[in-house]
Amino acid sequence: MNETILQTHQLSIGYHTRRTKKAVASGLNLSLRGGRLTCLVGPNGSGKSTLLRTLAGLQKPIEGGIQIWEADLNSLPPDELAQRISIVLTDHLPPGNLSVRQVVALGRLPYTDWLGTLTDDDKAIVSQVLGQLEAEHLAERSFNELSDGERQKTMIARALAQQPQVMILDEPTAFLDWSNRLNVLVKLKELAQSTGKAFLLSSHDLELVCQVADELWVMESSGNVTCGTPRELASQGLLSRVFSTPHGKLNVERLFVS
Repeated sequence: MNETILQTHQLSIGYHTRRTKKAVASGLNLSLRGGRLTCLVGPNGSGKSTLLRTLAGLQKPIEGGIQIWEADLNSLPPDELAQRISIVLTDHLPPGNLSVRQVVALGRLPYTDWLGTLTDDDKAIVSQVLGQLEAEHLAERSFNELSDGERQKTMIARALAQQPQVMILDEPTAFLDWSNRLNVLVKLKELAQSTGKAFLLSSHDLELVCQVADELWVMESSGNVTCGTPRELASQGLLSRVFSTPHGKLNVERLFVS
């Protein structure tokens, strides 16, 4: 618990073209610890999604390294990478008219044979994660018929079924109402604590993440990332500086009203 699972060394992230590389952030030395919910926040366009995709191995870094349990992330075979890191993207939905149980079972593919045959152990893991997310009642329903909140819960269950060491979620509370946003964040924090996994998610909901997150990564438009607890970063004046605009100043005290 609280061991460092993933860390970066002088990481530069950005975009590759045939002739050039464009960095959006450089010199990043970050670490994710097990049993903790870490939330990535920052202005639109600061590079949050690029950072998440790079940490998940979906996008090559421009420079620097990423290690997960001291293994070089970008040298891992795809199946082994999928066993160590899972990612939930809001714009990537499963194809076809699958049931919730079938969608969650897709998370077991890194462990199955080439036919995707599920063992009894695989089926037990699918049932287990549905139980962890209190989604057993959804198991036989069609994914296409679910509400936004139920779909998000199903996609999180699929990622959990991969049994990764790190779970990365890009805007998992987008399109949800306030109560469902809170429920998702609280459940993710509980799962981090109970499983010892490292959870990293991005969010625009600063008020909620300040109430729930164990740690914040604040990414500025300059690409700089500052890490600390929500209260530490608020007391340093960082949150007020990054999230205030000429039209209004962020009320930091309001973020921590219980």
